[in-house]
Amino acid sequence: MLGTQKESDLMIETFSFNEFPVELRMFIKTLLTACAYAGSGNVTKVQEMQHLVAKEKDEIHPKVQSIAVIGISLIAIGEDVGSEMCLRAFNHFLQYGDVNVKKSVSLATSLLK
Repeated sequence: MLGTQKESDLMIETFSFNEFPVELRMFIKTLLTACAYAGSGNVTKVQEMQHLVAKEKDEIHPKVQSIAVIGISLIAIGEDVGSEMCLRAFNHFLQYGDVNVKKSVSLATSLLK
């Protein structure tokens, strides 16, 4: 497990995304962030993922939004207060989110319980 938030951010930022197609860069970065902070309960990373979900459909690929929803639950896994807050956010995602976001909420909810 990585030591601090700075070490995790540094490892993700130093990873070279240039060899991947443009469509995959944000997906890979979001996936790496979710995996790097899994179980940490880091509130700022959860908020970053929520910002990705809140973006318009033409600004970001729907698969990135889906992985961001799952990433929220991975970051908050095993934490009581964080899990409760994620469930509230997932409720909003179900009400106002895109179809891809709604599909990923069910998986993300099952990861929290």
